[in-house]
Amino acid sequence: MVGLCCYRGDQEEGTYNLTCKRMCHIGIFLGVGVAFLLIASTQMSTALVQLSEMGDDQVTLNTVGAGSFIGQRVTELNSSPSATQDPNALPRSYFAFRGIPYAQATTRWKPPTPVEVRKAPRIATQFKPPCPQLKWDGDRRRVIGSQDCLYLSVFTPYVPSTVKRPTHGLSENTTSWTVENRNLLPVLVFIHGGEFLAGSVQLYGPDRFMKEDVVLVTVTYRLGLLGFLSNGEESLPGNYGLLDQIEALRWVQDNIYRFGGNPVSVCVFGNVEYLLLSNGAKGLFHSAIISPSSTSSVFSPQLKTNKNHSNRKDDAKKLFRMVAQEVGCGMSDEDQTLECLRLVETDSLIRVQHRLSKFFSYPRHPGGMSPGVDGSWSAFPVISDEPQNLLEQGKFMSSVPLMVGLSAFEGFNPFLEFYVKLGPDREAKLEDKDFLMDRLESTIKTILGLDPVYSLEFHRIFLSIWDFYFGQLIGPKWPPVDNVLWKLFRLFGDLTVNSGQRRLTQLLAANSKSPVFSYIFNASSDQFNTYLEKRLKSSAHYTNSSISNPERGMHSTEIPPWKELFYLFEPLDQPEIAATSGNPSTEVQLSSNPSKRNLTSEEESLSDFLVKLWVSFAKYKSPKQIMGNSRVREKWVRAHDGNLNYFILGVKSHPLKGDYRKAETGFWLSILPQIQGLSEQISELEPFPLLLWIFVGLTAVLVFISLILMICICCGGGSRGGRRGKAKF
Repeated sequence: MVGLCCYRGDQEEGTYNLTCKRMCHIGIFLGVGVAFLLIASTQMSTALVQLSEMGDDQVTLNTVGAGSFIGQRVTELNSSPSATQDPNALPRSYFAFRGIPYAQATTRWKPPTPVEVRKAPRIATQFKPPCPQLKWDGDRRRVIGSQDCLYLSVFTPYVPSTVKRPTHGLSENTTSWTVENRNLLPVLVFIHGGEFLAGSVQLYGPDRFMKEDVVLVTVTYRLGLLGFLSNGEESLPGNYGLLDQIEALRWVQDNIYRFGGNPVSVCVFGNVEYLLLSNGAKGLFHSAIISPSSTSSVFSPQLKTNKNHSNRKDDAKKLFRMVAQEVGCGMSDEDQTLECLRLVETDSLIRVQHRLSKFFSYPRHPGGMSPGVDGSWSAFPVISDEPQNLLEQGKFMSSVPLMVGLSAFEGFNPFLEFYVKLGPDREAKLEDKDFLMDRLESTIKTILGLDPVYSLEFHRIFLSIWDFYFGQLIGPKWPPVDNVLWKLFRLFGDLTVNSGQRRLTQLLAANSKSPVFSYIFNASSDQFNTYLEKRLKSSAHYTNSSISNPERGMHSTEIPPWKELFYLFEPLDQPEIAATSGNPSTEVQLSSNPSKRNLTSEEESLSDFLVKLWVSFAKYKSPKQIMGNSRVREKWVRAHDGNLNYFILGVKSHPLKGDYRKAETGFWLSILPQIQGLSEQISELEPFPLLLWIFVGLTAVLVFISLILMICICCGGGSRGGRRGKAKF
């Protein structure tokens, strides 16, 4: 009406109606204000509905630069007391803040940026979808997750109502500061595994850690092509997944004290070895516990990882071009190609990632699907040089105390793949020595990425491998299948994990300024045997698929019982939720509600001990404070280059007498350089495949022409001879 008045006034009077104009401005202002209030009230009512559903168990926490979060109080009503707890103790509660955004990646293949702070509090009571990945449902696979996935979750037994961050005297020498007359707690930050292709924090329930005085943080980060694709140039340097992890650690430094955590007592654990090599992570954590993994290890058998960057850059460019061709972005201009790739649907990229991963041998994934050395093409590299160079030169976080671990059952994944691919009549094939030798040689070549053209050279090396593992078994009669299977299991473990982890521990111990402690986790044999039997039965009908591939679910649906994580984390009481890639608002259930682990009293005691050990290492930067209790009375000696001094962590924990698989891992470390030589010969030939085929083609044409000429000469000679004979008659 006010606007109409202004219009009519102008028309009827023919002059500028100043009063009406002012009324118009006031009306517009009031209209905008009413609209804003309506929107705000709608959002507030939604928040109030969610709050009313949580009732008295909700808690609001304000951070400095990230806004406010509404979390939830969790009471462990169903937790059974462990062997070291008072059975009459009341259930302990803790606070859970799930799905806190620590950064955002608004553009695909860009470094993470700070989150926009909202005035209204964020609801942080549910996990957010994981980063895009492939999930297997039996024989069917589908893409789950969302690109909006840079979230972390915080679990804490204590939330201070008022807290002020100290502005002076803050250093790593400050072992504790007080808030409300209470010491801030040590912080454990968990980086999930999954071979950089899959994984979710939703698998890892915090209940066991929340029995102790510690703050637990779990982090998601970009995976696979979306997290690591590079073209070997500054325009696409890669390693975005590692940048995500570093940004999450910055968030912890800025905000964790408001959750009761001590920012100068942060311990990272899980898939964390690359963080030790990155300058960007310096000062963001103060101790680390490295769990073993085949592809995440900086020393997995990736034979083209030599001491220069040429192969790294070539591999990055090669994969970039392959991805572009697969999705229809194969343009001559790389900038246009990159912009085209940014528009490709997430679902298509993840499926291309799965197809291309088959061209690269297990367990190595090329830089572009996992962390790569970007020092030769990035102005701000995440990993500036080859891992071995950095470790040998002490160019890593050498002042950070470390625990470096191995499992007594490493090798399960490649062993299972080998066993399943034997197909029907597996036992009969395992009893056939010649068949087994041929199949094993082919499998090891695939693992190491060797070209078949060098089969003769590698065969000589393989015979030494065969003799080392099976020479003692060979007698007048081939040994029982069980013995053969166990040797195969050990062989794959030594090749894919044990030897690389040993070399990593040696270099860390030799060049670190802080103590390094090494351990062997010896899981319950009953748990392992049960799991092995279940996996063999469930995989019996797979004959041509990669069971070891994490996308089939080894890392995305359950935690193997030979890993420490099986005893450190409790399955969540709520279903895992993930958004489908096509519709991020659609939720799908990843798995049914898991039950509590069925552990024996001894295994419960082991679980309790491991949790206390991890917390103690975060707080004191040494495992010694937990030594000397009723479970462990012997001293845990730090590792040295000459003697790694492994400590057995198991139902019975004690120092290892001798050295763990020293002969076997030493054997692989001695022959891998020979195989490296074969791989480098392949690399030297790789730039010339076109010339090679041209040469072969020309040779074939010349041979064909020569044959035609010879036939013509022979036929011509015969004809002339015939004519001469006829003339004589």
